[in-house]
Amino acid sequence: YLGNSISKKKYLSALNLQAQFVKDIDKLIYNYDFLISNSTASSAPARGTKEIRDPSLIWTLGYLPSVNAPLFKCYENMPFGVQFFSKRWCDYDLLTGLELLSKKSIIASNSLEISN
Repeated sequence: YLGNSISKKKYLSALNLQAQFVKDIDKLIYNYDFLISNSTASSAPARGTKEIRDPSLIWTLGYLPSVNAPLFKCYENMPFGVQFFSKRWCDYDLLTGLELLSKKSIIASNSLEISN
């Protein structure tokens, strides 16, 4: 539907920009096993409240494997997560790192039940 409003030229230009971004991010994080960033721009909003646009989609744009973990709670007792991400093609390295963090009790080993 909305895709029809974008010209072929703009679409191809966006693909070229993405390809350059992928190269740039690959160079930037090359020396790291995995990295951590905020999952969202704020803590989880109450149901029905509009959420602030989050920063985590940038890792998808760069073709990077990523996993979200709700590690903290904000002052309103709502979940606040972090995004673990790694270099392209390093999915298993990321999962191995998360397993190690779980074994050391730094992150939860399973999902927590959420009550209504």
